[in-house]
Amino acid sequence: DRMPKSGGPLPPLLKEQLRRWIAAGAPPEPGAVAPEPMPLSPDYRSLAIHIFSPRCVVCHNPEGQAKFLDLSQRSSIFNERARLFNFDDPAQSYLLTVIQDEAEPMPPPSSNLRRLNAKEIETLTEWIRLGLP
Repeated sequence: DRMPKSGGPLPPLLKEQLRRWIAAGAPPEPGAVAPEPMPLSPDYRSLAIHIFSPRCVVCHNPEGQAKFLDLSQRSSIFNERARLFNFDDPAQSYLLTVIQDEAEPMPPPSSNLRRLNAKEIETLTEWIRLGLP
């Protein structure tokens, strides 16, 4: 809800249209064949597309409700690595424990965003184990 800069947020219908266009692979023109979507894999680019951007950055950005932890850019995540990640035991990383907390999960139920599934958590865990490639 920060764009366009010169006015208020986009109306819900236009936001949904934009989401559908992105989900279709952002084809360059109507009727164009979109590239194959990037599969979920333990690297930042894939995680940004599948997890961080759609589920975290809504609140965790410099202007967001949870700006105390900016997850909008690789550099901001990397700067918080000592707090977010346990490289000796990735499953015990703060990021993963918060995501999986049953009492106060992330994303929170009030966001209406889907929680991460087992494959997504497994992929995040592997990303941490590999050292955040």
